[in-house]
This record gives sequence, structure tokens and C-alpha cells, in this order.
Amino acid sequence: SKGTAFIYREKYIVTCWHVISQKIESLDKNIIFDETSIELYDYKKKRLEATILAGCQYRDVAILVPKFDITEYPYFSPATNSPSSGEALQILGFPNYQMSKKISLTKTVLITEQYPKHGVQVVEVRDTIRKGNSGGPVFNGDWGIVGIAVEGATQADGDNAVVITSEV
Repeated sequence: SKGTAFIYREKYIVTCWHVISQKIESLDKNIIFDETSIELYDYKKKRLEATILAGCQYRDVAILVPKFDITEYPYFSPATNSPSSGEALQILGFPNYQMSKKISLTKTVLITEQYPKHGVQVVEVRDTIRKGNSGGPVFNGDWGIVGIAVEGATQADGDNAVVITSEV
């Protein structure tokens, strides 16, 4: 499965659970935390490797530990405040990914404040979260991460959901 990942708090890589679980299951492997490795590609198409530290299918979040020098890459931190309805946000990711495409920054607006969905706190954005944006960071105007893009409205039961950072 294709999606986006980002470095969080200087030491972890965060993405969507469905992005990594589908890839591993397609290889007929079981996921064992702290043992199962996964390959990633950076924005320059360089192959990297990470180990799965934790994951939750309900939150649709996976936390990975890099097996490479993470200090070579920029990292992102959570926003200091929760977003408000109508606030301008941006989604960073690789929608409809192809090797020749570059990273995309999609401007959007928060249309609902936090609400529980299947027991997980999410918010909803106006613009469609497309395949490939899954796992990408959603930023506020100060470049603080307010959440992780997890589900687009084009999917069954989809509503352009963003899992808030406190769920990570």
C-alpha cells in the first residue's frame, strides 16, 4: 500500500496502520512489534528501513523506529493548541503517488472540531484526503501538527478524517 510517513518528535516515524499492515500482509508475514521491519522511501527516492514499534488498527496509526540516521531529516512536533472550526490547515503527502511525482501540500479548512469515531478522537477537513495522503501530517498555520490524515470521503464510511495528535 502507498502512503506518507513523517518524522515525529525527533525520534519516531509516524504513518497509517493500513499503509504498513497491507504491505506486510501481502508478503505473507505476521507483524511482530520491535521485530518486523518495513522499507520506506524518502522524498529523494532513497530506500530506508524501519522497525514497527507500535500500531493500532482502530486509530489507524503506526509508530516506527528508524534503522537509519534520523538526524538527516526534518522532524515535526505537535501543535500547542487544538484546531478550531474554520481554521486553515495543510496536508502534506503523496496523493495518487507515482515515482515521478513530488510531495504535495494541500490547503484545507477544519470543518468539525474533535469528535469520537469508533472511540478515536478525530476532526474533519473540507478537502478530500486522497489515496497516498494516508499517514501524512496535517499542519496548522504555525506548522504544528494537529493530526494525521487517515481517511478520505471517497472511501466507504469516509469523511476526510484526521486523527488528532493526542491519539498518537
